[in-house]
Amino acid sequence: MSHLISPPTNEKVADLRARWETLTYRQQEIALLVIKENLTNRQIARRLALSPHTVKDHLSIAYARLEVKGRRNLRYLMIYAAQLDERLNEEHIE
Repeated sequence: MSHLISPPTNEKVADLRARWETLTYRQQEIALLVIKENLTNRQIARRLALSPHTVKDHLSIAYARLEVKGRRNLRYLMIYAAQLDERLNEEHIE
């Protein structure tokens, strides 16, 4: 069964941005590899010279702090937040 995720509100995006700042550099680095490149834990581990278990631990902490349930939700919310930021910036320019 597929679970649909509703688009986050502006408040949710602001909250997500604040929670993102609570992540360590390494947690952000690993999360960005999931978000931008959709890498698996094993691929991330190879790229960063870490064990897959360490990658999994960092992602588990990131998911908890960001209040997301897994990499699909992480990718969706962060990509949506980035798109929303772009639209808001465009509206302020015009």
